[in-house]
This record gives sequence, structure tokens and C-alpha cells, in this order.
Amino acid sequence: MKTKVLRVVIFVTALICLLFAMLIRCDYEWQKENVLDKDIVYDTDIYGDLYQICMVDNFRIMIDPRRAQYQFSEKQPSTEDADVLIFGDSFLDHPRQKGIHELIADSTGLRVFYESHYLTPIYMADLVGIEKSRKRVMIMEVVERYVSTIDAYKPEPAHAESQLEDESTSDNYPVVDWASQASRTAIAFLFPKDADQSYEFLVRRGIFINRISALISTIKFDLFGYINETTPVFSKDPPMLFYHESVDSSKYSYFHYHSDEEITAIVENLKEIHDYLLENYNLEFVLFPVPNKITIAHKLVTEEPYDNFLPRFFEKMEEQELPIIKIYEEFVTSDRLLYYPNDTHWNTLGMNLAYKIVVSRLAEIRSQLANDSTLMVE
Repeated sequence: MKTKVLRVVIFVTALICLLFAMLIRCDYEWQKENVLDKDIVYDTDIYGDLYQICMVDNFRIMIDPRRAQYQFSEKQPSTEDADVLIFGDSFLDHPRQKGIHELIADSTGLRVFYESHYLTPIYMADLVGIEKSRKRVMIMEVVERYVSTIDAYKPEPAHAESQLEDESTSDNYPVVDWASQASRTAIAFLFPKDADQSYEFLVRRGIFINRISALISTIKFDLFGYINETTPVFSKDPPMLFYHESVDSSKYSYFHYHSDEEITAIVENLKEIHDYLLENYNLEFVLFPVPNKITIAHKLVTEEPYDNFLPRFFEKMEEQELPIIKIYEEFVTSDRLLYYPNDTHWNTLGMNLAYKIVVSRLAEIRSQLANDSTLMVE
């Protein structure tokens, strides 16, 4: 009897593994249509969607689906043809509404080139092939908690050749016999590269299993106050989730006090970047910091006052005559909800408010550059 039960268990387990192996090979559009929960946002990765991390139904609030990325559209010019170059993080890279870079292109007629920056503006200028030509503006959008990590790294001329290719070693094992080979072939089919991530995606977002997972997470939250460690700080009324990086004990956190010396060091680093880009690429480097969600909404979850990092940082930047786009004051004084309650990013209201400030400041900076005879014009 036990042997029969064991055989059934093995057979069912193998069948489930085979089913999932088939599903992860299906086209994503087919998965969305047939096996994924249609009541949640379709994202191939998290990118700030905090509900899909904690799966607690108290924070199950529908938000806008992600739009197609501007940089893969016909609007994207070459770096040579672009009038303005914008580099951003996930606030611009995966917007749920028409992004600031696309709005600028549509509303001003400027040719806007966009790319993700990886916190390395000089490296990115080299990587995307920017040539020193007419004077132009490079805007770098970055969330507040990463301002201190912007890297002045200057790539070696042959940086591309130094990158290692991802080489699979799955075929390098010696073949002992046909049974071993068959076993390895089966394992390679059932558990391909990145299989764990793909399986987790289907389990957490599948039509049926998704709701079971969410039910368990919600019960743990309601009964014991347990929530995923990636979203440890939250407000119940109104429902609001905060990402762990902005509330932990790290230097990225709201609770990290930025000393004057630390801010000075940040500004000195940015000045080095600014001067290098100006000299080597004829680019006016303009930083555009986006306040952390908790910076604007901290009163919902803590009585600890903000250390005024952004205003103090702005003051130091202006002392060095470094161009900056400031949206903090407009955000902190707004009586509107400018961030999604269950996502780290701004909502449409927040993005539109930021856009108005950016496009106005961009016009000012370009006007100043046009009157600056020290910069090369072609």
C-alpha cells in the first residue's frame, strides 16, 4: 500500500513539474491570457510594486499597468540627433503613465534621448556613444536614497572588450552512460536557467495559487502582524507600504542622518562629474532628485522628523553653481497623494507635477547655455 501511495506521489510530482516546465516556456502574452491572475498588474518583474512582494490584501489596490518604454519607440532619436539626453531610474524607466522624457518630446518638439543610468553618468555617456558636439543638456533623474551612490567612474577605452560573456557549462559534464545523459536532459528541461525565478513568478501570480498565497499572507498579517521583510513599514489607514531600503538602518534610509560633511562630499563628487562631462562631452549635467516616498509621507508612520537632506543638499549644490531640478518643495506642500499607496513610485499626479517643474527648468537651463559663449557650438 505504501509503495502504491509513494508511486502516486512521485507521478503527481513529476506531472506538476512537467506542467510548470511547459508553462514557463509559453509566450508571456499567452500566460497573461490563460494562467495569470488578471486582477493584478502584469509585470515581468517587481520594479517597486510592493503589494506583489507582501501579498497582503489590505494593500491590494489596483494601479495603472506599465506602459511601453519610450526608449524602444520610434520617438527615440540617436545620441547624435538628440537635443536633450535624459538618464533615469525606475521612476522614468518603467512608468505607469507617459513618462517625463516622452512628455518633453511631445510637448516641446525637442528630440529626447533616454536610457537607464545605473548611477554612472560618465560611464553611460561613453556606453551609449555620446560624442562631443554642440552644447546640450544631460538630465539625470535619481531617487533621493541613491543620490549619495552616484559614481564618477570613467571607463577605460576598451571597456566593452573586458565584459565577460555568460557561458553555460551545462554541456561540459562528461557523459557516463545513457541513463545519466537522459537524467541530465530531463533536468535541463524541467529546470532550465533561471527556473526558480520563473516558477516563483507563476506560483505567486497564477490564477488559483495566487489567491491561496495572498490568503495565507493576509491571515498572517491580520492575526500576527507579520508582513514580508521587504515591506516592513506600513500604514493601515490610509493603506500605504514603504520599501525596506528607505526605512532600515542603512545610509539609504529615512532614518539615516546626513551630516554636513557627507553632503559636502556628495556635492564634490557631483561637481567632478559635472566638470568632466562639460569638458569632454560639452554636456551640462543637471541632477534631478526625486524625493523618497517616505520623505513626503513620513508622518503616516513615524514621529521622527526629516533631516532636511534635500533642502540642505540643494543649498550646497547652488553654492557650487551646479544646476539642479528641485521638486521637493512642491511635493511636500501638496495636499494630494503623489505616490501609489502600494508602490515605491509616483502616481500620475506626482509625475505630472514633476513634469511641469522639469520642463520649466529645462527651458531656463537651455536659455542660459545659449547665452554662454564659453561653450563650443557646432
